Amino acid sequence: MENTQYDEIIRNIKSIPNVCPQDNFTEQVMSNLPRDQETYCFRMKKLILSPYKFSIDPEKALKGLASIKECSLYFILMGFLYLILGVVINLGLKNYYHDHIVQKIISFQPQVSFAIAVILFISSFLLLIDHIRSIKLARIAIFLYLEIIIINGLMLILSIGKNPILISVIGLVGASFFMGVFFIKMLQNLPVNQEIQ
Repeated sequence: MENTQYDEIIRNIKSIPNVCPQDNFTEQVMSNLPRDQETYCFRMKKLILSPYKFSIDPEKALKGLASIKECSLYFILMGFLYLILGVVINLGLKNYYHDHIVQKIISFQPQVSFAIAVILFISSFLLLIDHIRSIKLARIAIFLYLEIIIINGLMLILSIGKNPILISVIGLVGASFFMGVFFIKMLQNLPVNQEIQ
């Protein structure tokens, strides 16, 4: 009895006429499917877990040939530099007595370093969003970074006066300023619609 039931099903299937699909049938079906937007968390997971196939080449970054990941890496590296600088200054000033204006300005430096590290980390993550607005926000963050460097540097230089440490402060402020200019130049040359690889 089962064989006859299957025979009937087979006959029904054989009686169905053959239909040839249109040439662009697959494209039509795929175009009607909803597109999944990659969420920010998915992009971060993809960034962290994907293999890295780039090198650090500042000259390439200035010419606009660097990938978005590479540009983001520059921001992360500078963020870690300021984070470490803030920790070192904080540990070095732990037992420092504050009663003079110079000492108060110097005791404020760990917070400045931590704030700069946060700005650079946020700029790095904004670049990974890969959107025109996020790149513009990263540019604004770098201008904020430069303002903090200039104002803080001038306050330090003016408050220290003629002191042997002045050369070190000028060197640090100058290097930080030129790094900010490097970031601005790199962001100006960054292709906006570049795919994150």
